[in-house]
Amino acid sequence: MTSAQRHAALGFDDTWLIALGIPLLSAVTALLFAQVEYDNPLSFEALGVCFVIGLGYTGLYWSIIRAVIIQLRRVGWLRERVGWRLALSLGMAFLLVLIVQLAIKSAIATFGHNPTDVEMPTEAPVTFSIILSTILCVMMIAIYEFIYFFAKYRDGLVAQEQLVKLQMQSQLVSLRDQVNPHFLFNSLNTLASIIPEDPETATKFVQRLSAVYRRVLEHGGTTTVTLADELRALDDYLFLMRTRFEDKLRVSIVVDPEMRLLHVVPLSLQMLVENAIKHNIVSHERPLEISIEAEPTYVRVTNILQLRAIKEDSTGIGLTNIRERYRLLGAYAVDITETASAYAVELPLLPAQIENYVEA
Repeated sequence: MTSAQRHAALGFDDTWLIALGIPLLSAVTALLFAQVEYDNPLSFEALGVCFVIGLGYTGLYWSIIRAVIIQLRRVGWLRERVGWRLALSLGMAFLLVLIVQLAIKSAIATFGHNPTDVEMPTEAPVTFSIILSTILCVMMIAIYEFIYFFAKYRDGLVAQEQLVKLQMQSQLVSLRDQVNPHFLFNSLNTLASIIPEDPETATKFVQRLSAVYRRVLEHGGTTTVTLADELRALDDYLFLMRTRFEDKLRVSIVVDPEMRLLHVVPLSLQMLVENAIKHNIVSHERPLEISIEAEPTYVRVTNILQLRAIKEDSTGIGLTNIRERYRLLGAYAVDITETASAYAVELPLLPAQIENYVEA
């Protein structure tokens, strides 16, 4: 296992903790063991030997307990289930203590003990050794869990700050696109052309245009929205585009009702459709086809690839913003697939509790 993997599992670099923790716990262990059943006060030499023995005990327990904690945290379903993880850690620690104590007692019975001339305490009762060793292991687990919790809490605060910044950036990007002179010119030009011919559609066009701006402002401080809300927002934008492009733009949406309750980051579908229209030819000869389909774990936006010869000005941060927001919500990956004929982006569908967790 690499140092990066260990750091990810532990939540911090524990080099300093090992350097300080093992000698400190060894000293405490030595003092406790040295006070169990002795006739005369022990010499400093005897305490030194107890400390060395304690280093062996503590180092052994520490290395095994640390390895157990790392492995348990690498198990996906245990990562956020603190109760289960603690129960398994404590159970394995107690089993470890029993195995080590039985092995030591067996070795002492076979080879004897205290091979030096140093005055040592009489042999501690097995029950005392087991209790003390168990307490030692529990302290190790508690230290790692406390620091891990603190590190995760700190990282959560940092991630939340970054997410808020990205949400604001997303809002600014969307507003910039909607007040872009090209967008406004095209929208107003479309509106002017349909007012004499179809006043009812013109009224709807103004209402939908207003709804696009309103949602951009409303979603500025929102971490996630339901897929149903996102599709409603997209529908307003698509009404404008379909009115403008008519049958030159063909968009199909296939999403089962139960999947509409899952969450996505706000304005993500609209950004992807905007990008498709912005970068591809939309004409009678080459109509642009876009499909939106939902699977149990993701929603996919696919457009046929017919790139413009002259690209529109773009900051290129829209898709990067979406990917970063998903990363901060829990390392959810946004997959992009490009072939000679199509371009597809898969956005993870998030459980509803993600929103509740981030807000908390």
